[in-house]
Amino acid sequence: MLDKIDLKAKKLSKEEYKPAHDELVEKLIVLQQEARTKGVGLVVLVEGWAGAGKGSRISDLVYHLDARATSVHDTGDVNVQSAHDFAGTEWGVTGMQPLFQEFWAALGERGTFTFYDRGWYTAAAEQVLFNLVGDEAEPVKKLAKKVKKGQLLSDVSAAKTRGELRGDPVSGYRRMAHDFERMLVDDGYVVVKFFVHISKKAQKKRLEALHDDPETAWRVSDAKLGLTKYYDKAYELYDKLLEGSNFEFAPWTVVNGEDKRAANVQIASTLVEALEGALAAGPDAAAEEAKAKAAENSARAAAAAEGGAEQAPDSAALLKEYEQQAKLQKKQAPKESKFIIMSGYPQIDHSKTKPSIDSEDEYHDKLKAEQERFRKLENRMLPEDLDYPAIRGLRIEAAQKLAAIRPASIGQASRISGVSPADIAVLLVYLKQNKG
Repeated sequence: MLDKIDLKAKKLSKEEYKPAHDELVEKLIVLQQEARTKGVGLVVLVEGWAGAGKGSRISDLVYHLDARATSVHDTGDVNVQSAHDFAGTEWGVTGMQPLFQEFWAALGERGTFTFYDRGWYTAAAEQVLFNLVGDEAEPVKKLAKKVKKGQLLSDVSAAKTRGELRGDPVSGYRRMAHDFERMLVDDGYVVVKFFVHISKKAQKKRLEALHDDPETAWRVSDAKLGLTKYYDKAYELYDKLLEGSNFEFAPWTVVNGEDKRAANVQIASTLVEALEGALAAGPDAAAEEAKAKAAENSARAAAAAEGGAEQAPDSAALLKEYEQQAKLQKKQAPKESKFIIMSGYPQIDHSKTKPSIDSEDEYHDKLKAEQERFRKLENRMLPEDLDYPAIRGLRIEAAQKLAAIRPASIGQASRISGVSPADIAVLLVYLKQNKG
């Protein structure tokens, strides 16, 4: 899959980037509020090379989203020495916790967005690359020598039977990833996977630049800088993992990490498309179809019992029909959750360290800019007959309060208790789309 990306393609210009990206972000803001209301969760996995800009791609997008319904999990680097020293490595175990425990724990509830900055594929790749599992692992090699001498035959046989001593760990990780992602999709989540791809030359250049800069040296240790020597081996491994885990219900999107603007647009576009498909494919149509089919089958059975002209359906034919329907349903977007997400999320403080102001002139400039921003909000008038409950993406609580109070402007609306910044963003998008 990686060879299909043209890393030398012409880069997206600022003039092309801004309108395209702004439009996608506006759509994503509205879709997030709708997903919150309907209980549809979004899982975004961002994998890729060290130095590819995975964290930057996530932060560029998360900046615009509702902080109360968005979380980011940063997967730590594997401790190679600790994993090698762990007592269970001879059985393919490299720590006290199962591989996926970390990712289950970080998963947000339905109706929220969960971003994984690296995830289960990176964890799997690191274990293979550093010879922690598989035929090349040191404990497995030692065990194999004992087998040749006729020792521990029963232990090795039992281990192979349980599938714990895997000769092909990549296949094992693919199976685990399939089961994990399938469970998420079946439980009302949309799973979107990205791999941020860069060349070997670009990776080395970026990591060395970060390592040599005193302000960013903390981000790249000597050990991480040494990862560049694994690029060719990792390329083959990642390509194999991606090909084998490009599931129909959770496909991969490979992103050109050497063009950050094009990458941001591609990621936002993919998320918008996935969410629109999931929100449009609710369970009602499928439920009604199943109900009609059940009624039809009941009528046929009743007619057959009464000796009528209509005969009972052939069971084999029905089974084949249901199997075909099941295959078609798997291709559809994930269904919405049956659980209702209540409005009125607790207010969480996501404040960041405030930037410093070094001079009086800078202070006055920033103050003037803030005053101008507030003035624009006060002057952005709201139509008196605006139908707030009909605005897509607006929370029920906010719509009710706005409809009752009827603020004259966006500025007034922003000061109403229970109307969040995300609701104001939805209003601004609506006014822009309707030229309000």
